Amino acid sequence: MLSAGCLDRDSHEVDELEGANQMLEDKLIGDIVSLLKLVDAVRTKYLVEDLLGSDVVVLLLLESPHSHEISSPEIHCRYPAAGDTGLAISMNLLEGIDEPIGKYINEDLNKQKFGIMNCCQLPMQKSAYTSPALSQDLLDAFKTIRNTKINVVKRQKSDTQLVDDKIYENFKKRLSNFLEDNNNIKLVVPCGKMAEYFLNKYEALDKIEIFPLPHPARNNWSRAKNSIKELKKKIQSI
Repeated sequence: MLSAGCLDRDSHEVDELEGANQMLEDKLIGDIVSLLKLVDAVRTKYLVEDLLGSDVVVLLLLESPHSHEISSPEIHCRYPAAGDTGLAISMNLLEGIDEPIGKYINEDLNKQKFGIMNCCQLPMQKSAYTSPALSQDLLDAFKTIRNTKINVVKRQKSDTQLVDDKIYENFKKRLSNFLEDNNNIKLVVPCGKMAEYFLNKYEALDKIEIFPLPHPARNNWSRAKNSIKELKKKIQSI
């Protein structure tokens, strides 16, 4: 249940975001993590933390949050897989659960075998942002990164590679910290090509099984029924 404070919008939000936008323009793409710390208005409105309890054995790796995940103005009231993607996951993996898996896990975090992590903690789609927000340069870089078919040469010839590197550094740090603190993890499920792309860069999953799936959005999992069935068997056996 969201607290009353989670429902109140800051009346100074526009002014803060205008200032944040100017700082982002001045700094351009730069270090995303530093920008998030520097521009508190952007961090407060758009960043979504991971959903990781103490008993996680299956880690669902998603790409980035979207509109549903940032609907609350308070960071502590937000979590991954809170919308249609989360509902699609629940309908395919959880018996008798008719709410998004993010909401389901968040209700009893430390008693869940599932955890959820986004590769990027900021939304990577322009439609998730109100104006003013991130610079167009950064949004363009996000769009390129989400399109994993774009070749490496094109990435390296633009500022996109810098953003790609910074997203990965932040992702690597969060995943490493999680794995250091969690000895129960048995299975990582990257959902979508971008999640696979970033996970493939990580080289410290020797004893952890990786089971890639399509992104759950746009009814993709209904076309991967055999893979979903196999995944459910693996989860049940853990």
